[in-house]
Amino acid sequence: MSRRLLRRPTIAETERIARDCPAETLSVPMIVAAIRRETGCSRATAYRAVSDAFAAGILSRKESAAS
Repeated sequence: MSRRLLRRPTIAETERIARDCPAETLSVPMIVAAIRRETGCSRATAYRAVSDAFAAGILSRKESAAS
């Protein structure tokens, strides 16, 4: 059984993956799932990558127009 090197994606990789997600349904869980698919990392590592991107200002929350 081989082990894959599981590393946290860089902020640039996280940004690229988020940009590839459909904008109309974009959410943190969707970005996390996309990161996991592309990198093979754990859910926790993917959430940390998203958190890093928010902290760096690469991702930001957008308020819903329906509110």
